[in-house]
Amino acid sequence: MNRLNGKIAVVTGSGSGIGEATAKLFAREGASVVLVARHTQSLRQVQSEIEKDGGKAIHITADLGTLDGCHQVIDETIASFGRIDVLVNNAGITDQHRPAVRTSDQLWDKVVLVNMTSVFYMCREALQHMQRQGNGNIINVSSIAVSTATRESPTLRPRPASSP
Repeated sequence: MNRLNGKIAVVTGSGSGIGEATAKLFAREGASVVLVARHTQSLRQVQSEIEKDGGKAIHITADLGTLDGCHQVIDETIASFGRIDVLVNNAGITDQHRPAVRTSDQLWDKVVLVNMTSVFYMCREALQHMQRQGNGNIINVSSIAVSTATRESPTLRPRPASSP
């Protein structure tokens, strides 16, 4: 079909799951794919599979929980390909579905940085290039977990309100 022939697509969280499947589909459709995740080994595996099937891919190991990591992805993509046609923000981490009372500030901060702030950073950085190019597409992937609550353990009961 080659609907993405000649396009440059950045897919975050492409070392596994939905990101991996998206990257492979885009490569089959003719895009050169920039694979992005925190773990090099999984990226190498996905890149190898794409190339084995005749596609083109590079990988960038980066922590999208940092502004530097987001800059790294955009800068290396532009250095390698000269442009970005598609950005798929798919990277995400979980709080391991812990109740709020058992979620540390450090874990909460990391979840927000990766799942929300990195999406903003990646969009902002990619948009600068897309505007200069006069085109581009951004796809933001989310989880059903954003619309569900974590049930508290039955052993955790709220304290009764104290009387004044």
